[in-house]
Amino acid sequence: MEIGVTQTLKGLLKRSPDKLSEVSAAIKHYVSEYKRAMRTVDGKSAAHSFHAVVDGLVSETRKATGSNQPSCRRGCHFCCYIQVDVSPDEAELLFSYLKWKSLELDWDHLKRQAAAKNWGMLSFEDRRCVFLSENGECKVYEHRPMSCRKYFVSGEPQMCNSKKYPKGDVLVYSVNYAEVVASAVYSLRGAKTLANGLIEQRSKNEVST
Repeated sequence: MEIGVTQTLKGLLKRSPDKLSEVSAAIKHYVSEYKRAMRTVDGKSAAHSFHAVVDGLVSETRKATGSNQPSCRRGCHFCCYIQVDVSPDEAELLFSYLKWKSLELDWDHLKRQAAAKNWGMLSFEDRRCVFLSENGECKVYEHRPMSCRKYFVSGEPQMCNSKKYPKGDVLVYSVNYAEVVASAVYSLRGAKTLANGLIEQRSKNEVST
């Protein structure tokens, strides 16, 4: 199995190559844990349980960093314009939640995102997450992907507004072990953009019905 690594974790390893052995061992550990979870539950449930793992690691990191805390606040939503990756299990979990809550999606919007070869070439509005409500809150917050759960900034939140500050210096608040968990899941289960993952789930659902 090839070890998959998130872009943030790649950056860490580039800065600290001596951490490679430790990180590889940790990824393999979480791969084993995910496999064990899938022996007793389905993929959606495994994804949900690993969301709790990521949340726990974020909480531990915040306690350990003292006064150096994320500057993110409720309703501050410019991070919801960046490209997000999901595992197939996360995409299935989200699609099931949509059906359960009878939430409507703008599938044309998702198709434009899925077709983009370069995310940055999309218009600002086309980069908007399909789950972002009019009041700037996440419609699927309870089941948001790992990519969202582990992403924080510690600088000025307004710098995340890529429309107003296209070259803004965004200071990311890294949760290294959350990156390890995401890397483990992606290396085992694969990853696609949120748009592609949801479109694939919709196609599977149409075939099965």
